[in-house]
Amino acid sequence: MVFYVFDRGIRQEESLSRLLQQQQAREVQATARTRKADKKTRPHPHTGTGASAYKESQKEKPRQPVIVVAQVMSSPVTMISDRALLHEVWQLFQRHSFRHIPIIDQNSHIKAIVSDNDILRHTSNLNPTHSTKTALPNTLIMEIAQTRVFSVSPSTGIREVADLMINRQISCLPVVNEANHVEGIVTRTDILHALVNQAPIELWV
Repeated sequence: MVFYVFDRGIRQEESLSRLLQQQQAREVQATARTRKADKKTRPHPHTGTGASAYKESQKEKPRQPVIVVAQVMSSPVTMISDRALLHEVWQLFQRHSFRHIPIIDQNSHIKAIVSDNDILRHTSNLNPTHSTKTALPNTLIMEIAQTRVFSVSPSTGIREVADLMINRQISCLPVVNEANHVEGIVTRTDILHALVNQAPIELWV
């Protein structure tokens, strides 16, 4: 499975095992195996609004196996130029519900990534009565962005992505093609949503 690490715009292909070795992650402790419920087991009665919504969602379409990132990523992706100003990006975060924005160069190649938390961390010591725009009128977003970017290809497996996110404490990964163009973005929420609404549970055993 393919993972990419972009460091200041330069792409390096990495394997999952190498990325996890770099982190020196602790080995996951063994847990008890799960088993299928006996067919004779009496189902718990479903009540309430949540149960009704769940039943309705089950009628829409049968669940399908989710295997690769392309099946769950969000696309198209909002991106910003590496020449954007910090206060402009902050306004973008305020207008939308997403929390990460890839940064691209003039050739539309991924160069960095920034989150709303990155901006908040770099403005937390400022006078709270000042807005981000008035406090940092000329700050380029690249001054605070993360220039080492972990990313994946559309064909990378969901299991491998989840493993990397957990062990490296990454909440989102840009999805890039062979031309280093961003095709989508995948978050922990996307994977959880797929687990709940699409993937047969056997896929995750």
